[in-house]
Amino acid sequence: MKKPQNSKKTIEIYFILYLAALVLLIPDLEQKNVQTTDQSSTNYNIFKIYPDKTILNAKITLDSSGSKVMSLDSLNLIYYTGDVSSIDISFQIINKKLGQFINIDNSENSFNFIKFREVPDISAFAFWWHPPILDKRNYILDVKAKAKALVRVKDGNRTKLVNMEAQTQFSLIVSYYDQQSGMPYFVALTDTATNNTDSIFNSLFVQNYSDIYLDFTERKVKSLTTEEWENKLNVFGVNLNTELSHKPNISISNSPENNLGSVYIKSISNNSITLAGKTPQFGQSKVKVKLTRKNDGASYEDEFIISPMPIMEPIYSSQIQPNQKYKIDPNFPELNNKSYFVKIFADEKVLYSSSNIAPFNFSVDETYTNKTIYFERYINGKLYGKTYNIYVKPFPVPQIVKIQTISNNKLRMVVNTFGSINGRENYVKSVEISGNANYKELLGQASSNKDNLIYTQIFEITPNDSNKDFKFKIRVQDQKKQWSNWTEYP
Repeated sequence: MKKPQNSKKTIEIYFILYLAALVLLIPDLEQKNVQTTDQSSTNYNIFKIYPDKTILNAKITLDSSGSKVMSLDSLNLIYYTGDVSSIDISFQIINKKLGQFINIDNSENSFNFIKFREVPDISAFAFWWHPPILDKRNYILDVKAKAKALVRVKDGNRTKLVNMEAQTQFSLIVSYYDQQSGMPYFVALTDTATNNTDSIFNSLFVQNYSDIYLDFTERKVKSLTTEEWENKLNVFGVNLNTELSHKPNISISNSPENNLGSVYIKSISNNSITLAGKTPQFGQSKVKVKLTRKNDGASYEDEFIISPMPIMEPIYSSQIQPNQKYKIDPNFPELNNKSYFVKIFADEKVLYSSSNIAPFNFSVDETYTNKTIYFERYINGKLYGKTYNIYVKPFPVPQIVKIQTISNNKLRMVVNTFGSINGRENYVKSVEISGNANYKELLGQASSNKDNLIYTQIFEITPNDSNKDFKFKIRVQDQKKQWSNWTEYP
């Protein structure tokens, strides 16, 4: 019995699609890494890109009312490997049968049926697509991806940045099916080859059948109360300038209501909205975005949260002494793309400044004794927190710590002096004593605590006349000409 003619045609088409799928599974022999700096002994095989899927299928049904997407594998992830410092990617979408192509990169990423964006958290790029309607023709689009990256590589004991390139590819397959029978639908139309890059990708894609994807850069925005917050909404599936029934509906709800949070549209393009506003002073704010498409009235909405970041207090000593090192931790919050600055000043003179957020050691000399110096922190040029006072207190006057009995007519006196003078130890300069007594220093028994600038000396005291009462009063003076209090014995 002779088979129907359309059955033979169906088998031939499936066989062609099967062969096309096999070809796509063959590795790209031209895929390789290219490095543009010196070779040395570095392993340059560490940077690669590869797709999560080699084929993305779209099935479209046909009936008297027109075309409808029955099933669509709309998302692919292109992963990259290596210690990447920065990366750019571009795509070339090719219809070999029609001899048509388009190029998509960061500067041209506004086509209706294809979008991409980087997802750094998983070291990948997300690639979205929706099939253009091409006069009921089955077709295959080849997608070639090319990435250029600045990669950190180990070269012996050092790390350096190297420019590298990598390539990969995958395919988008569109098949038409009859709505009633569920069988593949074929139309023998003659394709006209052209190099017009807009023909199949723009003018023929007259209806937007895709879902709308709303993707905020941050789902939870944390911002300083002194700064304006900002968040970007990337939109896929609708042109914001031409395909909305009305302007984007942006609303904010504050909790509590008096926290001063606000929102406005800072900028808008075909596929993104940049939102900004005042950071709430306390509590939190919820921003909601609603978009309504003109051609089908479909509405999509999404939201994100804004929270103020509490000011973190620095870790420091509010009182210091001259010529001693003190550790100060600015305790900045960890924020991306922010500039930091700290300074310590007095009498309109900057004593210390740094753009480093790490803790640091600080000291002042004797000229700032009994003065107040000031410590400030800045983020993006704005004062973070408040101005903190640091008082430079003087070292104590000499102290007679104790006078202890060694024998009937022999005493030992322990004296502490503090600080330094002109970089030298501040030992005892002179001793004043009155009564029936004399003194001498026990050389070799002096000690010092250099970390705290404390110096200890030992003196021996004996009576001038052992037949008289052994009584006296004594005080000592340091190199700064400061006297201790009088001490009497007994």
